[in-house]
This record gives sequence, structure tokens and C-alpha cells, in this order.
Amino acid sequence: MINRTLITIFLTIVLFKASYPQENRIVFEIKAGVSYIPMWEQKNLWNLPYVEQYSPSFNSELLIGYNFNSKHSLRLAIGYVESNVEASSINGKVNWEYTGYPLSLIYQYNFYPLADILQPYLLGGISFYWCKVNQNVEGSIERLFDYKRNETGFGLEGGIGLSIKLFNNLNVLSEFQLRLSNASMFSEESRYASVEFTGVYLLFGFSYNI
Repeated sequence: MINRTLITIFLTIVLFKASYPQENRIVFEIKAGVSYIPMWEQKNLWNLPYVEQYSPSFNSELLIGYNFNSKHSLRLAIGYVESNVEASSINGKVNWEYTGYPLSLIYQYNFYPLADILQPYLLGGISFYWCKVNQNVEGSIERLFDYKRNETGFGLEGGIGLSIKLFNNLNVLSEFQLRLSNASMFSEESRYASVEFTGVYLLFGFSYNI
């Protein structure tokens, strides 16, 4: 009876460790890519006949994470995202430059591996945005002026990704994300439209587990 109990306990521990490995709990990631950010509200801010959205935009992320087990993990990320909008008329041209620095908490769920080197995953998170806005005016457009301001706001994100193992602890990442953000939610003034980084993001990068 005792031997049978000990065997049961031993098998339980072995199976638990096989399902939830204790090594490689910490992960570092670096990613960069392009994004399409429509900036609808900013484009409608001024009643000018020609409005152009520069795309694609550039974005990047640096992350550190903790793997609870083979399925669930959390990441803390600091990111960079940019976007530009230009509006013009016969009187001149105005250009808005937006730069955002999101601080994000991201949950990642790993699906069952497709092969020994292929790991699909699902992610979702929340972000606090700190951003800068520059407006530059050329010509004599009335009521417009050069200015700079800082904004703070909030965002949500979700996406899917694929991790490809290169070496034992080094992986290549590819991700498709949808982000919803109002980067001036906490600081918006009534005379300005919200700073938006809502859009579609495509990122590539590397992860390293220790």
C-alpha cells in the first residue's frame, strides 16, 4: 500500500513537471514593424479640402515576461509608435506629427504546438500612453499655429502570433495586432481632437528565454 502511494506521488510529480516546466520562466522580447493608423478624428479636426495620412507608420516594443507554465504568461512592455497627418489648401499646409510611448501589461496564451519548432499564441493587454504632438504650419492658413503638447491616455490591444524556434532558447516572432487607443483620454482639451493610435499593427522580432 505504501509503495503504491509512493509510486502515485512520484508519477504525479513527474507529470506535473513535464506539463509545467520550471526552467525558462523569464523571457525577453524585442519587436518592430509597421502599422496602419487611420487617425480619423485628427483628419476631421480642420475643415481643409485635402487630407493625407502617411502610411505605413513605424512601431516597436521591448518586453520582459514571466512564463507561469507552458500555456500562460504575462509581459510588461514599453513601446514606440508614430503617425503623421497632413492637410492642405490653397493658403498653405499643416502637418501633425504624433509620437506615442505605450506602457503595456500583456497576457499571452500559447496554443498546442504545431510542431517542435512552431508555437502559435494569442495575446491581449491594456496600455497607458504618453505621447507628444507637434503641429507645423506652412503658408497662411487662418487660425492655425505651430505648437507642441504632451498627452496621456489609455489603450487596449489584442492579436495572434507565431513563434519559430531557432535555437534552444532563441525564437523568431511574428505578430498581427489590433489596437484601440485614445492616447489623450486623460489630458484632452476641448479645442483638440483625441490623439488616436487605433489601427492594425504587424510586428516581427526575437524572444530569448532564461
